[in-house]
Amino acid sequence: MFVNEPIRDFIFDLQGFELNERVIQMFLGVRLLGLGCFYFGGGIIYGLGLILLIPFMLKSNNKYYILKLTLIYLYLFAVGCFFARTCMIGFAVSALLIASCLFKSQLRHHASTVISQFLTWTCLITLSLISIYLSSPKLQEDYGRIIDFGFEAFINLSENGELSTKSSDGLQEEHLKILPDDIKTYVIGDTQWMDGEHYYKGTDVGYIRLLFFFGIGGIILFILYQYSVFSTLSHIYINSILNKCFKFIFLYALLLLIKGFTDVASLMFLYLYFNNKNENIILS
Repeated sequence: MFVNEPIRDFIFDLQGFELNERVIQMFLGVRLLGLGCFYFGGGIIYGLGLILLIPFMLKSNNKYYILKLTLIYLYLFAVGCFFARTCMIGFAVSALLIASCLFKSQLRHHASTVISQFLTWTCLITLSLISIYLSSPKLQEDYGRIIDFGFEAFINLSENGELSTKSSDGLQEEHLKILPDDIKTYVIGDTQWMDGEHYYKGTDVGYIRLLFFFGIGGIILFILYQYSVFSTLSHIYINSILNKCFKFIFLYALLLLIKGFTDVASLMFLYLYFNNKNENIILS
């Protein structure tokens, strides 16, 4: 879709999108727009994929299989960032997950080996791709805008010493200042989600949007719903790595609500069809 206009137009037509829509025009050629996968939601799914790859890495003793998973991981990370930089939250949580295994005695040696191999392959592949990109004016001309968008945080880090994006700066400076001024809103909310074409009160912060919609009690119930799903999954899967993985995905869900609204638990319902007798199906 990104490199071929007829395919892009066909997929957009299937989904009922018009190229002259304001949101489409803002990001056309700048970020990826997929089939049922857009913006913040796309970043969430790819970030979730990064976390779910870690148990596969920690299960393997084959360095070539770890190389294969590293390639998949880097692919998901790059494509996810081209959809939305939110994918980097998934990257951070996946790094915390694999690092946490270093504190478990039965996993420490294998986890350190996997991390070493993963970092080695990642550095080699990343440096190779950067060298190819910087040495090709054609690639920079064709893909410069989407590279600048997807890796804006890392570009700012190298140029200004700050790991930040315009989106994160805006979240910090503006959206977190929008809070209800009526005590009733804190108690039961305003039952408003949208205000015309925009989110109610113009906030993009998930927690605040939930607060405006159904108050503090509603936020607590929503978090308890998420917790119940991940708690159930943790009890179903006795494998220690999977158990830990679901706990970190719950953390991922809580962090995402700072940026925008998402229901990560609904993406995990497939795992409820399995049980501890065939959990190896997932890690096979």
